[in-house]
Amino acid sequence: MKDGYWEKHIRKIRILNKKKHDIMKESLLFYLKDKIKIIREGSGLSIVITPIVKIDWEILEKEAISKRIKLYYIHSDSTATFKAIYMGFGSFLEEEIPSSVEIFSKVFLLAICK
Repeated sequence: MKDGYWEKHIRKIRILNKKKHDIMKESLLFYLKDKIKIIREGSGLSIVITPIVKIDWEILEKEAISKRIKLYYIHSDSTATFKAIYMGFGSFLEEEIPSSVEIFSKVFLLAICK
């Protein structure tokens, strides 16, 4: 640590996570720009989204399970009175994020109430 390796490592990880954040945000806006609102970003390894269209949460959950997508909701760990979804990117490689968001977006679109 005294040789500066820790600070170098932290800078490297921050740069990597910023890139992942930006790729996740760009992908979400590309696939779902008029269907979601980003309500939190830039803190931690997730972006929090909420739908701006009416969705059937049961269909969303069922379709997500069928695609092996685990959904994490903001209401499960807070006192929020609305549902929002954590979109985590920490465990993904940069190149995996766009295709993962594309798969999620297809599931999300199936859950929109017509």
